[in-house]
Amino acid sequence: YLKIAIPDGFDFTGVSGLSKEVQEKLKSFAPPTLQAAMNISGITPAAIEILHIYIKIAARDVK
Repeated sequence: YLKIAIPDGFDFTGVSGLSKEVQEKLKSFAPPTLQAAMNISGITPAAIEILHIYIKIAARDVK
């Protein structure tokens, strides 16, 4: 699942469960995939799981 793309313009601030620090890092780096997000210092596996769930929900809502 780490190869899952993070949509362009994804609003990390709308992801509850992520700390403000993590939200700011993700917004700043704008990683293209969950794997890239995981490689950012300070991003925990738990944050990746939360992000994964939100991306799945966002994809489902678009359909």
